[in-house]
Amino acid sequence: MPWSRLPAVLLSGAALMGAIWIAGHVFLADVINQEARYYIDRWRSGALKLSHSRLDEIQSDLTRSIAYDPSNPNYQEDLARFLTWRNEKATLLDLAARRDRMQARILFSEAAVRRPTSERAWASVAATRFILGEVDTHFAAALSLALRQGPWNPEIQMNAIRVGLASWSILTEDLQKELRKAIHNQAHWNLAPQRDALATMIKSYRRNELLCLLDEGPGGCQAS
Repeated sequence: MPWSRLPAVLLSGAALMGAIWIAGHVFLADVINQEARYYIDRWRSGALKLSHSRLDEIQSDLTRSIAYDPSNPNYQEDLARFLTWRNEKATLLDLAARRDRMQARILFSEAAVRRPTSERAWASVAATRFILGEVDTHFAAALSLALRQGPWNPEIQMNAIRVGLASWSILTEDLQKELRKAIHNQAHWNLAPQRDALATMIKSYRRNELLCLLDEGPGGCQAS
């Protein structure tokens, strides 16, 4: 082989080794993540009880998945959801739980930025910020994006509406208009009408002035 070709050969070899290294890490991240999610699903369904130390191990596995493949927003969301679920019964005075929730908020936000059309990610950002008391412009933007990006997704819409009702009195007028529209649309959407569930939700947050949205359009139902 001519010496003049040696640099090109070395570069090609380095590129191939790099590609193999990356592929190996992506594969390993997926294997670790899938195993962790298997146990999380069984834990969430009540089919399996996990000790505190086992939950720590699962959290570590989810963290390793991100380290092996940091470009995959699914892994960020999986860890964020796990942190949220693990602390869902913790009080606001629990400092360890607050740290976990703040980490979850960061992870949800990073995942949403990586995948800006994901209504689930934006809804999670809004919900986590609300739990942390961070009801600011970032919260409002996340809630608005959740409503706009997934009008066809009743699960996300209902979760976003719930967060909106809980924070109604401090929302901007424009965001209140978006929520009124979302409530009306979900109540009348042919594929999965949510009228009864919405009525119960609205009453639970003592926003009875919004009940008219279940029958009238947002334009004909001017809630205060």
